[in-house]
Amino acid sequence: MPDTTTITLTKTKADTQPIEPWNVVVLNDPVNLMSYVVYVLKRVFGYTEAKRPK
Repeated sequence: MPDTTTITLTKTKADTQPIEPWNVVVLNDPVNLMSYVVYVLKRVFGYTEAKRPK
């Protein structure tokens, strides 16, 4: 039977916070609907209807 080696990898996530909150400016876009823009922003920033910025 061949020798086997087990390697355990551990991922760590840096707990960093931006110094100041971001301000996002969304310009009027005649191509994309506002509902789609809101959907994309919620998905990118990880917000749901229950989680709102304070």
